[in-house]
Amino acid sequence: RVVGLPGDRVKIVKGELFVNNQKVGAGADKKSATDEYPGVIVPRNTVYALCDNRSVSKDLDSRKLGPIGSWAIIGKMR
Repeated sequence: RVVGLPGDRVKIVKGELFVNNQKVGAGADKKSATDEYPGVIVPRNTVYALCDNRSVSKDLDSRKLGPIGSWAIIGKMR
């Protein structure tokens, strides 16, 4: 799931996702409630993506890989 576009500041504090210093979403489950990721400003031509189940898939999203090239997006959910 793309949570940050170019120029956005994305961070996670105590398991809660913030984009441009505003809390986004309903929060985290108990397993990820202590997650901390410093703020990142998403570079041009990239996106910041997080797995929907953040407590299980820590190695498969931008927390581990960094911002992902927008060329890698292959679909859109509606």
